[in-house]
Amino acid sequence: WNGNESVEVFNLSKETLKIIKEGAPTEPPVREGGGSNGTEKKLRKYQEDAIDVWKGKDYRGILEHATGSGKTYTALNCIKMTYEEENPVVIIGVPYRLLGFQWAEECRNFFNEQDLQYEVVPCWSDFNNWRSDIRRAFNNRAIAKMEETKILTIFIVVIDTLRDSFDDHVFVNDEFDPEDTFFIADECHNFGSLLMKKNLPEFRCRLGLSATPIIDKENIRENEEYMEKFFGGIIDEYTLSDALNDPAGPYLAEYEYHPISCDLSEDDYDDWLEDYKRSGWDDPDEENDTKKQQIFRRMNLV
Repeated sequence: WNGNESVEVFNLSKETLKIIKEGAPTEPPVREGGGSNGTEKKLRKYQEDAIDVWKGKDYRGILEHATGSGKTYTALNCIKMTYEEENPVVIIGVPYRLLGFQWAEECRNFFNEQDLQYEVVPCWSDFNNWRSDIRRAFNNRAIAKMEETKILTIFIVVIDTLRDSFDDHVFVNDEFDPEDTFFIADECHNFGSLLMKKNLPEFRCRLGLSATPIIDKENIRENEEYMEKFFGGIIDEYTLSDALNDPAGPYLAEYEYHPISCDLSEDDYDDWLEDYKRSGWDDPDEENDTKKQQIFRRMNLV
């Protein structure tokens, strides 16, 4: 977090570090179903049920699963299943670069344990060669087909790249076929504005992931309607309450939430309100995401 103008980082004191070290376990924790002890991590029942529902909905739909309940692991198993059946190209859309890095790591960790050949291509500005990496990945896929072998191809793309330059390097490629593509959107509630403005290809398989795909289900906004329609609607729900009270769990730890109010001064509030109006939050037709992000950063500083 160092260097982030919205965050101040404090180092832990020697006394605090001493207390943490004294209370720390001597052995690493063992993940449920395996992982650190060499056995295979397994899907939980609600994850298996969600995958079955998704397959039954013709490989389309949104999983509204609570944060921390394993949406990524569920999606990775969806990828594995479609690879074994038809091996489509996989495109994973994420709203932020940090989430893209996390997905790249999760993909590698998961597929390193599988008996298959795979390739992960991150597609955003931190990777100068992502455009040539896309061409190479498609070439490798074509060679594998000629040799009657299989390679799993995964493109991870941030929403800004998907909006602007991804078309020119993926969707126009001779090897690209939407009927042979699996599109995943993590935090899919962020994709509504994009889908209102841009006609994405008619991907054969579609999976949306979000703990809160719709903010207010009694008053669904237009961009949420686009998002829900594109992915095929919410097909499975697993709430915080479900995770805390699951007979096979609990799968999340209980916690207490204590909001602490901190009022702005009149001057700070006036500055915040001015940025709020400029951001377009009070105008659903204002969709300049780049301008919004710049204003949001100023609002956070206030």
